[in-house]
Amino acid sequence: MFGFGRRRAIRKRAKSLGEFMLMQVNWISSMSLDELIEANRREGFVDNYIETESFTKGRKYDFFESEPDNADFSFHVTYENTGGRMLIAEGHRNYFGLVLSGSSDVQQIGVNMKELLTPSEYARDARALQAALLKFPGFQR
Repeated sequence: MFGFGRRRAIRKRAKSLGEFMLMQVNWISSMSLDELIEANRREGFVDNYIETESFTKGRKYDFFESEPDNADFSFHVTYENTGGRMLIAEGHRNYFGLVLSGSSDVQQIGVNMKELLTPSEYARDARALQAALLKFPGFQR
């Protein structure tokens, strides 16, 4: 019984995270960095780091889905000076080791495990969430 409830929770989490990633990739494609920051604040996301002044490669914005101590994922957005825009999500807590990436140029979301970690270092639900996300269209390794 415990396994069934956990699988259902993983599928639910995968659906919400998948929809969020697709929404954010759409937003970075169509919004300026300032508009994205404002939209995320309205949605209740918590700012972590904002570099709105242009640096060598572009501008950066990092945020959490909730307070950092309770967040399952942190998100890192880069608006490059060359015009490219990138979104990376990193798992924490039960999803540590899972990394998702999306770009304004490609309509696919990459779903991978951190290569520098050994499989024993991945968090308990990281692989299960990866498998669930890979079942959705537009998600690939």
